[in-house]
Amino acid sequence: MRAIARFRAAWRNLLYRDPVDRDLDDELAAMFDTAVEERVHAGVDLAEARRLTNLELGRKDSIATEVRQRRAGAGLDAFLQDARYGARVLRSNPIFTLTAALSLAIGIGATTTIFTIANGLLLRAAPGAADPDSLVDIVRAEKGRFGLSLSPYADYLEVRQRVTTLDSVYAYQLDLESLSLRQGGGAERVFAGIVTPNYFTVLGVSAAAGRVFGEGDATEALVVLSHGFWTRRFNADPAIVGRAVHLKGRPYVVAGVVPAQFRGMTVIAPDLWLPISANLDSAKLIIGGRLKPGVTRAQAAAGVSAVGRTLGRDRRFPRDDEWTVTFSSPIPAILRGVAAAFLSLLMILVSLVLLIACANVAGILLARATARRREIAVRVAIGAGRARLVRQLLTESTMLFGLGGVVGAAWRG
Repeated sequence: MRAIARFRAAWRNLLYRDPVDRDLDDELAAMFDTAVEERVHAGVDLAEARRLTNLELGRKDSIATEVRQRRAGAGLDAFLQDARYGARVLRSNPIFTLTAALSLAIGIGATTTIFTIANGLLLRAAPGAADPDSLVDIVRAEKGRFGLSLSPYADYLEVRQRVTTLDSVYAYQLDLESLSLRQGGGAERVFAGIVTPNYFTVLGVSAAAGRVFGEGDATEALVVLSHGFWTRRFNADPAIVGRAVHLKGRPYVVAGVVPAQFRGMTVIAPDLWLPISANLDSAKLIIGGRLKPGVTRAQAAAGVSAVGRTLGRDRRFPRDDEWTVTFSSPIPAILRGVAAAFLSLLMILVSLVLLIACANVAGILLARATARRREIAVRVAIGAGRARLVRQLLTESTMLFGLGGVVGAAWRG
């Protein structure tokens, strides 16, 4: 109840500041008048009574200032005063404000842009998939060879059959295939993602129009269009579903269209997807999967590693490879190290730009502080304390950096 009462008092003091101040002045005036009248009735001269009252109680303006500093909401009220004054100061010096804000905006905008890119490419799963936190990439490292390796189709089949810690396993070809698409008398170059038939099922991607192909469509000549390609090439006409388009010199039936937010599992979005159906032995794939409910990534890694050791002992797989799992992101695991190094270098460079921008603004503020000596001296002379001056200057600096941050975020957007 005390907290509620204090909140109400603070709200009243802030929202009705002028009437509250007038009430305070009236109460102080009444208190002083009462004290003076008591001394006058006691036989003291009026001027002497006022002097003695001032000595006993202090000056009314000093008491009013002390009361205002101690009442509920005083801290927020002081901050609002500092903010209003800081806004007037920044508005009265537009060249300084614009120069400092743009300097900060360049550094902040560049830094946040690189961080957003790194976060989206390295730390988050590709958008559009259901429950992305449970998706993992299955990676294979050949002993004696630097980096990770793509896997043949036979590895995908064995991992899918043997692993028990994953609910389902899928695979896709890293490189997009460049194909010529003919439909309705026109032809154009398209880029196709080659995926296993269960690709969309495992990822939990449903169709925006028609359907996606599934496990039973392994031998069917089907194609699934991306939403962007469907819109650009076929004007988002739903009648294209069920029709045939010619790819690789043979007809493929358009099974459906994926939602706009799904652009595949890599940075480069394909125009369409085809199920793996030919040249399986030569296909080099990235294998992925979805964790079983309640299974951690560490447990899944242990299970996949055990499968890898089993495959190494099999005569059909005479390789001594190390298998594990990692989180899924638009940058495949085999390229993630290079991408992380490149983005780290960019992050260092833009951080240096931000540091230089902050140093420039600090220098401008110091130079400007010299020009404000007279203002600060006047404020000290009329009773402003050192803490209040420091708080005022910090408020102005915070507002300036906030303005630079807003401009930088708008520039990044």
